[in-house]
Amino acid sequence: MPKILKLISIILFFFSLLPAAFSQTDSTDSIRIVTYYPSPFGTYRELRTKRLAIGDDYIKTGAPPDKYDWQEYATDPMHNIGYDADLVVQGNVGIGTTAPINKLTVAGDFGIQGNSEYSHGEYGDSFRFFKNDRDFIFENTDGDDLSPDDDFVFVNTGVDGVPEPAITIKGSGNVGIGTTDPQAKLHIGGAPGPTNGIKFPDGSMQTSAAYLYVRDEKASGTDGGSAVSGTQTRTLNTAINNTISGASVGSNRITLPAGTYRIYANATAAEYGDANNPLRHKIRFRNITDNVTTSVGSSEICAYYTSSHSFINGAKFTIAGQKVFELQHYFSRGQATNGLGYATASGEVEVYAEVLIVKE
Repeated sequence: MPKILKLISIILFFFSLLPAAFSQTDSTDSIRIVTYYPSPFGTYRELRTKRLAIGDDYIKTGAPPDKYDWQEYATDPMHNIGYDADLVVQGNVGIGTTAPINKLTVAGDFGIQGNSEYSHGEYGDSFRFFKNDRDFIFENTDGDDLSPDDDFVFVNTGVDGVPEPAITIKGSGNVGIGTTDPQAKLHIGGAPGPTNGIKFPDGSMQTSAAYLYVRDEKASGTDGGSAVSGTQTRTLNTAINNTISGASVGSNRITLPAGTYRIYANATAAEYGDANNPLRHKIRFRNITDNVTTSVGSSEICAYYTSSHSFINGAKFTIAGQKVFELQHYFSRGQATNGLGYATASGEVEVYAEVLIVKE
């Protein structure tokens, strides 16, 4: 009996210590949690902020240049963060990777909506690509020169890490395939061979650089000469290049050895003084040896006080033996003095006809 009374006394004493929360009162209690800001580390389910600067330089305190402020609060213009900067990162950023090796490393697919620009160098050079109404444009901007001298270079890199240039586009517009220093609008480098050259739609290959380039040159200020009604031989008085073995130029004629060729030619015609009788004309490349026409140029017309060119663009022909050729020009009527072209008097030579022959 005494033991039971002792147990009851202990229970009653315990209940006497319970807080008044078990009673029906209007009193309230509060809990205060103390933490530190900014937190040195932590994990957050959500984090929303107006703007953010990440990096050791941006958490320094004190006065500039140690301290960086957003521009509206900055006291040192050399050490501020711009008005429009919502996110500033000092180091590398990785998306889909924990080991970024560049300022931005993306592991996986990514997309860009809008324009993209990359700037580099002390002279403000930049590269960007963007889409206008019709075209997708790659733009290389030279920040210190009115005539762009930087290049676009497309390279392939193997496991050895050595970039091998495939295509180079110079600031001048010259394009190199297999060369980083193109010397013409299209320059194909590498050693000659059966797979190193130009393949045409008909399946033929041009692998050599053998060509002949000849034209009609006259002194500055000298007109091209008189056109006569019918067909006449155009003057070809200046051989600029000739690397075709066995080929020659003389007396306005071209001699070619056996082989397969492509011809590119043009010649000028001019009209003046007769508004009611336009001058019609066209060129042809004539095989004098066999008395046959090898290729016919475009049909053209000169209206009142104008000039135009007739063209042959890449016509292919094959000859089994040595042949002699002329560039001939048909005119619907005569035109004295400058029917073969007006002079520009620019101080440089006048050019009125050109023939380029490339051996395949």
